[in-house]
Amino acid sequence: MRRLILSLASAAALTGAPVTQAVLEVPGLSGEPAVPVVRSTDDSASLEQQRERFLKAEEALGKLDLDAYGSLNNGLEDYPLQPYLELKHLSKRLFVATPAEIEAMMAEYGDIPLAHTLRRQWLVHLGRSGQWSTLRQVHDGTSGGDRLRCLSLRAHLKDGRHSLVMNQVPEIWKSGYSLPKACNPLLDYWREHGGLTPALAWTRFHLAVTNGEPGLARYLRRYLDQDDRPLSRLLLNVHSNPERLRKARDFDRNDRRVGQIVAYGMRRLVNRDPERAAEIWPFYRGRFPYEPGAVAAIEKRLALLLATRFHPEAATWLAQALSHGEDEALREWQVRVALRDRNWPKVLERIGAMGQELREKPRWQYWRARALDQMDRPAEAQALYERLSDRRTFYGFMAADELGKPYSLNHQGVTMNSEAIERVRATPGVRRALELYLLDRLDAARAEWRQAMEKLEKRDVLVASRIAQGWGWHEQGVHGAIATRAWDHLGMRFPLAHRQSFHGAARDYNLDVNWVYALARQESAFQPDARSHRGAFGLLQLLPATARETAQKAGLSFNGITTLLDPEANIRLGSAHLSSLLERFDNNRILATAAYNAGEYRVSQWIDEDSRDLASDIWVETMPYHETRQYVRNVMAYTVIYGYRRGEPPGHLLTERELACMCLDDVQ
Repeated sequence: MRRLILSLASAAALTGAPVTQAVLEVPGLSGEPAVPVVRSTDDSASLEQQRERFLKAEEALGKLDLDAYGSLNNGLEDYPLQPYLELKHLSKRLFVATPAEIEAMMAEYGDIPLAHTLRRQWLVHLGRSGQWSTLRQVHDGTSGGDRLRCLSLRAHLKDGRHSLVMNQVPEIWKSGYSLPKACNPLLDYWREHGGLTPALAWTRFHLAVTNGEPGLARYLRRYLDQDDRPLSRLLLNVHSNPERLRKARDFDRNDRRVGQIVAYGMRRLVNRDPERAAEIWPFYRGRFPYEPGAVAAIEKRLALLLATRFHPEAATWLAQALSHGEDEALREWQVRVALRDRNWPKVLERIGAMGQELREKPRWQYWRARALDQMDRPAEAQALYERLSDRRTFYGFMAADELGKPYSLNHQGVTMNSEAIERVRATPGVRRALELYLLDRLDAARAEWRQAMEKLEKRDVLVASRIAQGWGWHEQGVHGAIATRAWDHLGMRFPLAHRQSFHGAARDYNLDVNWVYALARQESAFQPDARSHRGAFGLLQLLPATARETAQKAGLSFNGITTLLDPEANIRLGSAHLSSLLERFDNNRILATAAYNAGEYRVSQWIDEDSRDLASDIWVETMPYHETRQYVRNVMAYTVIYGYRRGEPPGHLLTERELACMCLDDVQ
């Protein structure tokens, strides 16, 4: 796809050649929607030749064949990535570069992310190689990461700047994580000259424990005052076993730090076992002068966790937590507890207790309408449904279905004039980003793109994002529409990428292709190399273990992360996994979608005897995980939007069975 679009547009997009036709709508590849490209009088073959020449020059530079490199580089003056060759050439001799050369590099290439990376590497090298005088000239020690700051301060220490060091080191010291080895000489000097006080020693020890670094904390105990050692043992014990709080005599000390330890232990116990925490907390609540906000934070977290478990005392704890002040999350869970009980008068009462801004949000207006409907006040309910039905959201679609009305999609296309196209495509960062994208150097392309977008006006960001989508870089179309709040540009927000792969997988696994598209849109925004903090990869964000198991069951090939980063393979594996979830959860897309996000084991736990006869909208609203609630609502709404994008006749957000209840027969 990238090469075909390039053959039509790259010469104008990269060389700044005259435009013979401002906007040309080209039929989408494999049935994808039309994308705008710019046609140039130049032959794009010249750009292909430049690209090949660039790659050869890069290869020659890697081999240190400087004669070949110089010859190849000479013909690339107009190629967008030629500065990368210059920077990489400099990187080969970076550690012998002079300050003047680095300054010249930044003056010439300061708008390129790689230049900043090289400068940081050079600064660190100056310190690590003991070039203190040079480092002092170019860095003041007050900025950068810990390693660079420590090296720079050591350079200034060589120049006798004792006060600067003594003032700056405490900020570096107060870290809950291990510091670079480059900081050790600086910290030694600081301690030897009386910089480390008992209070600072305790502060870092406490930070290490509360940041989940008990090993570092045990190392730091050597710096604690002798009188603080017993408290340090107590804190470490509470960290490893917060139920230690049951031994009240261990905490019977007149020291404000004991209150800190109790508060920390309670936070850990609340997360591990909120029911046990609810038993213990009343004893400690008024026992210590806790830090400001500590009691409120503990009681809010405790109330919310009890509410997500629909504990019999949840309503009481929610009210207690609200005594500290208004809080939207607490108010919302008051409504959810009432919804779970199907106590409709209480639902109305709890919504009425919300602040006006929260109360007027579509979600709570929908639940107000539902409550009124259940309480035989249909005229009031209908009026609210009518107002909501104009919304392009889960609740808007639910309201429209309630009224039997068609959905309001409110789609607007993106129009681009020749002036805007000329202005944006001439931006050096945009040109470099495109070329890096075409070379599959996605991280570098994104770095260039982000930096370029920061310098553009809002209107030009939208134009740039639409052009990127025309290249096939769909994630930038999505992000650009969101960044510019172009909510009605559905073509940008909901691209029909990889159409052949999505259609083929959906057909083979008997899935609604709109649903699979919606999952990909929610999971990765069509970023093919996306990686989550949980270690999921690709368009449909599969964990390697899940992908391996799915591949074995479905008879598909799986070669680790490489497979997951291939869009077609990822789509097929994700569709196979989704199909298995749909089968397990009795063809209920709500449950299968929730399981795709939270895991099938958790979702099975959420379907208890009390919830199986819940209406689906109540079940979705009262799921314990905020992320999964939003995820399911988004995916179901996006499924409707993708049906519209694909030109299908309007359907319904949920099937009759999905809408009625979570009554499943075969879920174990």
